[in-house]
Amino acid sequence: MDQTRRSVKTGGICLIIFSLAVIAVAIIADFIYLYPAARGPNLHLNMDVVRMTGLRDFLTYASVLPFFLVPGAVGVYSYLKGEAQGTMRTAMYFALFAAFAWVFDAMLWPSLNWYISLGYALSAKGAVGADVQYLVTGLNSFIHVFIGIYFKVFALSLWIWLVSWVGLRHSKLPAWLCYFGIVLAVVAWICLIIRVLFGDPLIIEYGVNFYPIADLWIFFLGCFMLARLKQLD
Repeated sequence: MDQTRRSVKTGGICLIIFSLAVIAVAIIADFIYLYPAARGPNLHLNMDVVRMTGLRDFLTYASVLPFFLVPGAVGVYSYLKGEAQGTMRTAMYFALFAAFAWVFDAMLWPSLNWYISLGYALSAKGAVGADVQYLVTGLNSFIHVFIGIYFKVFALSLWIWLVSWVGLRHSKLPAWLCYFGIVLAVVAWICLIIRVLFGDPLIIEYGVNFYPIADLWIFFLGCFMLARLKQLD
């Protein structure tokens, strides 16, 4: 029981840190490090803005934050495994996949896109061959779109759905939080289908604001887990 309590406590703390840190990174990157101004056309970075603000170092450090989701998911598993151990183990695996996909996506800009943009800046007026442009587009599509959007959103939303379903079915989580998670996951899947079929790149980021809403759900989940620690004694 002590081990379960420690796991739940650590998981709840990590979920809260993760949700708050993701929102803080987005705000700091946009308003202090001028991230929107740094994102130039054709998947490149505005090197003058990047060098001036130190954006690359900030994004590099921030890219490891999704790993907080791993102990958080383990804590959720420890809290709910008594009700549906197999389902919660599957949910934990999907949370792990989502965390790694999130890290890979977050590392794209301070690594691959940094050197690609540096090459464009050093070339004559940014002139490069079409083959290089296709290579850049292909790498960005694989890492950012397929891993960073399709895989990450699907895995994260499936984890949210499984946790919400088990918590609702066995009355281990507040009903409003479970319904919130189920609706959020279903809406995310609908948006993914729209993204795949119609190629709308904004439906995930701006259409339903999936990421900040998911962070809010994760924050509430972490707070509830910490609030229920006494019942585990």
